[in-house]
Amino acid sequence: MSQAYHVARGDTCVGQFSKQEILARVERRELDPFDHVFDEAKHDWIAIIVHPAFASETDFWTKFQHQNIAKPRNMNVGFTPEASAPAADAAGEKEAWFVLKGDHRFGPFEYLELIRLLQEKSIGDWDFVWSKRHTKWVRLSMLPEFQPDHIKGLRETLSEKLGRSINEVFFRRRFARASFDGSILIHDNKKLYRGRSMEMGAGGLSVQLAAEEAVLKVGDHVHLHVKPSAETPAFNSACEVMSVRSLSTGDANSPVVFGMKFIGLEDNVRTELDGWATRKKNGAAA
Repeated sequence: MSQAYHVARGDTCVGQFSKQEILARVERRELDPFDHVFDEAKHDWIAIIVHPAFASETDFWTKFQHQNIAKPRNMNVGFTPEASAPAADAAGEKEAWFVLKGDHRFGPFEYLELIRLLQEKSIGDWDFVWSKRHTKWVRLSMLPEFQPDHIKGLRETLSEKLGRSINEVFFRRRFARASFDGSILIHDNKKLYRGRSMEMGAGGLSVQLAAEEAVLKVGDHVHLHVKPSAETPAFNSACEVMSVRSLSTGDANSPVVFGMKFIGLEDNVRTELDGWATRKKNGAAA
């Protein structure tokens, strides 16, 4: 009997399907490549397109791109895909963005759609994006419109102009996060690092390291120990580095902030952290 995967769109679980059923639904556009399937081994939700069981279906994704995706013709990094970009921009419509994720190309997307995918970790800082304003593919982390401070300002602007419901559609997280100033020990099987957490939730945390110790890269796997606080327990977890950014852009000596996703976190710890972050977040909002 083939393995069945739980599938989610946004925060809604839409059912449990086999691998072939999921691919068929993607082909019919009933599911999006950036919808999520639950990975039992990692105990986490992962975008269909990057889950190993589905990412390995290269023939399927090549066919899918040709049949369903409006995309640039020249996909090499460093070359512009302008020739096939939608002409609608000239008419004053919303800017079209394209994503280059590994060997797979997707688009067009509106800017807020990319923000949603970034928040959901379906795309990452190290993926490439392009719009008609750019002469070549650019790493998402290099563009000012995708920096955390800019996104925070955009969230506040949308909340004021469009209301809380619109804000939550584009900026919700699968797990709530709250500020957390705690001592973190990180080990990459070579060296022990000491850092400070800035924010934490049941899905992961952000941790600050001194510039001279900032050698970790996106995709690295590490082990960390979080020391207990008055509100949260001590715990250990394997983690994957999801993002890297300088605390002060342009300053070579600035501390570096790493976004880390928990892998295989114990259920009781995940539940406790989610309750803590939700209470703290709701208390701050009140």
